[in-house]
Amino acid sequence: MNRTKIDKKLTKPNPICIQITGFSDNKTLTFGLLVTLFPTEKKAALFFINPLVSFDEERLETLGPSAEAVLTKELEKITNHTIDYKLSISENNFKRIIDILGGVPVYFDPGLIRKTSENYQRRVGEYMLSGEDISDFLKLRDPENPTGYLERLWSQETVTLVLYDRIVQIHKTIKKEWLLLFAKFFDTDLLPEEFVSLFQYLREGHLVLYVSEMPAEPITITDGKTKRIQLKVKEEVASIAYSKFESDLRSEDFADGEFARIEILNGTEINGLAKQVKSLLNEKRIKVLTTDNAWTLNQENTIIIDRSGNPEYSYKIGEVLGIKNIKHIIDKEVGLDTSIILGEDFEIKPGKK
Repeated sequence: MNRTKIDKKLTKPNPICIQITGFSDNKTLTFGLLVTLFPTEKKAALFFINPLVSFDEERLETLGPSAEAVLTKELEKITNHTIDYKLSISENNFKRIIDILGGVPVYFDPGLIRKTSENYQRRVGEYMLSGEDISDFLKLRDPENPTGYLERLWSQETVTLVLYDRIVQIHKTIKKEWLLLFAKFFDTDLLPEEFVSLFQYLREGHLVLYVSEMPAEPITITDGKTKRIQLKVKEEVASIAYSKFESDLRSEDFADGEFARIEILNGTEINGLAKQVKSLLNEKRIKVLTTDNAWTLNQENTIIIDRSGNPEYSYKIGEVLGIKNIKHIIDKEVGLDTSIILGEDFEIKPGKK
């Protein structure tokens, strides 16, 4: 088989920029993401865009299908990168992909349960969500509440990371025919074979991911006698933020646990277990901010939760503790990178240092 253009790019150190947008059935922009892939470094910067933001007077979400072109233009100015490929998908087709993959597993803690739809009454734990479930999970709860847009953005980040984990987990069962079908679900300038090549790259080995959002500031817009708050992107501020984001990802100490904000929650009846684990991590130069009891004392399995969108902290902690059970619940309000929930299965083995 002849090598595609993207096959050749994936062997070069130059970044590959992929813009992904999602639209509701009425053509409203609901999802915006720039993936800057550094192929030879096996790293990817995931830069999320809130559809509520505006670059001029109009919010992105109100521009309909033209929002994609506007976003491309602005992202190229802000990042100083050329967008190599664009993919756009409808809500319905996204749900179809989720269902074909057999759903995606989302872990719910007490905080996340409070933020989800009342259509689905859930307890703490992991649920395999269908395409319809994911669509509900990502719905905007209160369009009049600016905080609601942030929560939707964090939910999108959560689902993106969980979806990547799911693809890696089941990649051997995903047939090429499925990938060619998925390619048809997107409006894209990627050729079908290039889509397959990109997927094969993503599933090969460990890809370091890092999540951030395009910054925007609230401003007051006056329309006659009506005033409304709008999120405005300032190009210079956004450019500085993106440059730092990319630089942090590519730095040598990016995954150094010394800089992580970590909490340990004891979900067992073993007194002092969290403090023992804190000492163990401190020996590995991994600092722990707090220790406390978990929301339950009958936690069966130990889990590690990525809170900030830097999963590498959680993976490193998992390696130290011998835990592979990594979840994602992105919520920047909690001010943490990682939560460790100790379960009945955890034990500090002799020599584990």
